Amino acid sequence: MRHQAMFNLAISLTIAAPGCLHTQSGSGVQSLGKDPVVHLVAEELVELSDWSGYFCPDLFPPSEPRTFPGHDRGLLVAMGSQDWGTTIGVRGGSSQFASVGYYSFFAEHALGTSLNFISEGQGFRFQKHTLGRDEDGESIVFNAARFGPDTPNDWQLSRGAHLVDVEINGGLEGSGYFIATDVKVLDGTQAYPLGIEESLRSARALFDAWSKEMEPITKEMMRSNREKLPEGFDGRRIVKGKVGAWPTWHDESNELEVVIVDCPMESTEGPEREVVPTPCAYDPIHGFAPCAVEPPGPRPKVRQLRQYGYGQAVRYRFDRQGNLMLETRYKPKSWKWN
Repeated sequence: MRHQAMFNLAISLTIAAPGCLHTQSGSGVQSLGKDPVVHLVAEELVELSDWSGYFCPDLFPPSEPRTFPGHDRGLLVAMGSQDWGTTIGVRGGSSQFASVGYYSFFAEHALGTSLNFISEGQGFRFQKHTLGRDEDGESIVFNAARFGPDTPNDWQLSRGAHLVDVEINGGLEGSGYFIATDVKVLDGTQAYPLGIEESLRSARALFDAWSKEMEPITKEMMRSNREKLPEGFDGRRIVKGKVGAWPTWHDESNELEVVIVDCPMESTEGPEREVVPTPCAYDPIHGFAPCAVEPPGPRPKVRQLRQYGYGQAVRYRFDRQGNLMLETRYKPKSWKWN
């Protein structure tokens, strides 16, 4: 369903659909973060049966090999933990080289992609990249490195997140490399007044408020999982999980989208069990692999683990003015393993 802005609507219209609640309403200004956002033009509520996911909501596009155009428009977002959460949805991991980390590029219909910037020595992992040969048979070479908000540059890249127009590989198309050879910051301009960082902070503030409303449900999920543990699983309890944010830019509609997920997990230790040697593995190329020889004496023992938790998420859409246009809530879903 396509939800359009209805800022002057004086009444609220509710449309019932299986598994979803769609509401369109008039504007209400809510102060979140640095600047107020218009909240809320449209919202969706997705029941737990309407989304898949084991440890976390499965809301990301498939990871497929990309060939890059000569130019692209999208988001540069620094990896690591920031005000809006830990940036997730990045192909090839999210390694950090600094307190915040290097930029990755997020565009429509793709996971985030690590990239390099043309460099004269500044940045992380500085190296020479050869992209092939030009029409005269000369090698096309770029010296490049990964940049973060603290890396000196001529493009005014200094924030944790920017909307940018980027020239890739000197304008060459089809390469598997991603080297930014020119960058123009778009957010905060007359054409794109929204602030990317401010919008992401606003989304996180809204998510935290909704997560607080869900606490009675999520606490009951965790209590129920603990109560159903087998006898003897009363040992050390390990708690993990952090709030993650996956942003992207929809260029055709000029909208910023961010999915915020919360997937806490607990692991509880139980009785010890013997470590049983792995059976002989079958290699489809070489046949059966040699079996490990079990040493004499008693087998080593390890603690058994039971893991459980829940996942919940919200998807937010902002227009180029920074107004919140659509909020889709994925209700908490409990899971357990072992």
